[in-house]
Amino acid sequence: MSKIQISTEIDLLSVLPQLDTSDLERYAKEIAKLLAQRKTKSKKAKIADLLQNLNEKCVLSEKDSSRFYELRTKRTKEELAPKELKELFKLIKAEENLRIKRIKILGEISKLRNIPLAKLNKELGIKIAKRA
Repeated sequence: MSKIQISTEIDLLSVLPQLDTSDLERYAKEIAKLLAQRKTKSKKAKIADLLQNLNEKCVLSEKDSSRFYELRTKRTKEELAPKELKELFKLIKAEENLRIKRIKILGEISKLRNIPLAKLNKELGIKIAKRA
């Protein structure tokens, strides 16, 4: 038997009341399964994107990082000129802003994965800095 394809437009919502309860339940299960699959794919993609942002956009550039450590070392030796001190404070502020961004991204990931932030940090190998 030959098959042909016919294209037509149907308002699905108007057809639903015409279905038997058993057919409606079967379709509802299939729709729920399809939605779950789509949401899972979407959630995984969102988490992957957030992790990429965490690794690429939440760190000082190599140049700024090197300069930060250079200035910090000079400061501990009390060899910092006023202009360098201003530069160090600017780098510290930039790093603080990046830390805030990292925390927000980690919070978003923990929400998407439905786990506490502490557990996510442990899974990712992130150690919380100890303050003196």
